[in-house]
Amino acid sequence: MKKTRHLNVTGRRFVLLVALLIPTVAAAGPWTQTQGSSYLKISAGYLSTVSEFNHKATRQDLFEEDPGFEDGSFRDMNLVLYGEYGLFDPLTLVGSLPLKALRASRTGLVGGGLLRQRSALSTVGLGDLSASLRLRLLAEPVVLAVQAGLDLPFYGDAPDNEGPPLGSGEIDAQAHLLLGRSLGQIYVSTRIGYKRRAGRLHDEILFGAEGGRHWGRWLGALRLDAVRNVQTPPDIYGGPIVTPLPGGGGVLPDLVIGDQHSLKLNPSLTYTLSHGLQVQLEVLSVVSGTNTLAGTQWAIGVVATR
Repeated sequence: MKKTRHLNVTGRRFVLLVALLIPTVAAAGPWTQTQGSSYLKISAGYLSTVSEFNHKATRQDLFEEDPGFEDGSFRDMNLVLYGEYGLFDPLTLVGSLPLKALRASRTGLVGGGLLRQRSALSTVGLGDLSASLRLRLLAEPVVLAVQAGLDLPFYGDAPDNEGPPLGSGEIDAQAHLLLGRSLGQIYVSTRIGYKRRAGRLHDEILFGAEGGRHWGRWLGALRLDAVRNVQTPPDIYGGPIVTPLPGGGGVLPDLVIGDQHSLKLNPSLTYTLSHGLQVQLEVLSVVSGTNTLAGTQWAIGVVATR
């Protein structure tokens, strides 16, 4: 039986953004590390937004469809550690762990707006630990690999202060099929995956593609990530009242808030400082979706390879 999890109002609005703005463990493509080799990146990111996509994929202000709130905003400051280690030549251990400081603000309206109360709720802590194994199946003429792993919550249940949660609080599993090829200074890769979600959230189908080119010490890359929920994301504001009672009234539907579609665009620019040391600038934008925040995260990172 799936565990039932009830999130506070603010948390339900932002529960999946923590996953949307963290590079997936399959983002590096099908290439594996040789035995004993490693890739380690630590990056600092910042996002501030006042927009979201509703269930019709229309971009609007946060809480625009909720008559009880206005002037909503969301901020995410994070440090993300991402690493790969070659266990054997065809098998690589991959993992990522974010440290996040989240802040959600809004103005509550009472009596049709006669009374306005501004509130801000914050949460700081570790997000989901993503750990997986990438196995190379084919090296020529293209690189083919499979990758499977788990997302493990580090933070327990929802925050006591009703701030935005650092994740769904469940153990999720995912698997990917990855394909790529290097053509001199150019590389391209693509992937498809499936995420099995625990709790009340529905499963997701994951798609991605990436291309990049080297110019001396510079590397420019562009990545596209898409998430499609296996269920149609609901209208989280306009759900009808069910179970009418004598004299009027009823019970609001117990909606599963967190099911989303999303499309992310992620350009990056990397500069090699010296052998085994690089700096990287990334821009990650949620450009379309349903029931998800709209915004752009800027990040700068340091990469060490051995």
